[in-house]
Amino acid sequence: MKWTLQLFLNAVQASNVDLPTGSIAYLKAYDIDAFGGIGMAELTTNVEDAITWDSPGEAIEAWRARSTVRPTRGDGKPNRPLTSYTASPIRVEEVLKGTRTS
Repeated sequence: MKWTLQLFLNAVQASNVDLPTGSIAYLKAYDIDAFGGIGMAELTTNVEDAITWDSPGEAIEAWRARSTVRPTRGDGKPNRPLTSYTASPIRVEEVLKGTRTS
């Protein structure tokens, strides 16, 4: 069973990928150390193109990962670039079967 991260996009995030506010997307690729630790994420609306993990815990660990080039933000808090997205682990098969979208 494979898991992925379902992302709920706010207005700014949605506009960056030409989707309506409140859209659901999936993480296709990411580099938390890109741009000096600001991070980079490539999103997809096709769950079949999304990164997968073997458990929901692994997906959450990836979402909470700290940048290694800038592990701490200027305010002293951990720098976790992917947590700028509201995310929820979801089984890929649930999305493909249409049994759960949120």
